[in-house]
Amino acid sequence: MVSAVIMAILFLSELNYFLSVDVDQELIVDTMRGQKMKIYVDITFPKIGCSLLSMDAMDVSGESQIDVISNIFKQRLHLDGTPIDAEEEKHDIADNAKKQVEEVKNVTTLDPNRCESCYGAENSKLSCCNTCEQVREAYRIKGWAFVNSETIEQCKREGYSKKMKNSQNEGCRMYGFLLVSKVAGNFHIAPGKSFQSSHVHVHDLNFLDGGSTWNTSHSIAHIGFGDDYPGLVNPLDSTEQIAKRYFNTIINLLAMMFWRMLISHEEG
Repeated sequence: MVSAVIMAILFLSELNYFLSVDVDQELIVDTMRGQKMKIYVDITFPKIGCSLLSMDAMDVSGESQIDVISNIFKQRLHLDGTPIDAEEEKHDIADNAKKQVEEVKNVTTLDPNRCESCYGAENSKLSCCNTCEQVREAYRIKGWAFVNSETIEQCKREGYSKKMKNSQNEGCRMYGFLLVSKVAGNFHIAPGKSFQSSHVHVHDLNFLDGGSTWNTSHSIAHIGFGDDYPGLVNPLDSTEQIAKRYFNTIINLLAMMFWRMLISHEEG
């Protein structure tokens, strides 16, 4: 009886040893720095509409991605955090279509060969500004602040100010992945149109008429770098940040490779 118990204990001990996984760590030179790396993101901004947010990425090699839309998706949210469902999207599309028809009617009454004012911001690239966006671009080139859209006829005609106010009454979930080089750099999500000016990255925040502010508080469901492997812990997952202006997170990455190898314990 005693021998049977001892045999059972030895058997279970050997079985546990056989099924256990040994992790061996080895430091090697990363020879694949020329390859791209995926950064997976799933972030929710409960107080800023999707139309106001853009995601950019840039690195020390000079590569930049402005307003990334490839592989990055946006989900409009109510202020309580619930998604705006398909039926509401349909109503929005129908309302927008109706407004667009009205706008087309208004535009068709205008001279197609017109050259509307850029309000003093005319330049070599834009001598005529027939849309609100063209006026904004002309102001940007001049380095002028686009403060009050209500004084711009093109913006009044297109209902620009109302569109911006409606966007501030929504939230946004951004998710997907970025494809970046394996060098030092940064990616960020920020309100306003982003662009490069004299090799400087700039965000145009002048859509905030009348000195309005914005709330960049956000919750991170997931931020991961590269493929998952067993035991991986992403420290930013399931975190929240309350931020009335901007918030920076500095991350140091160590490239890791994980191999699964089957080695007989008898050889050891």
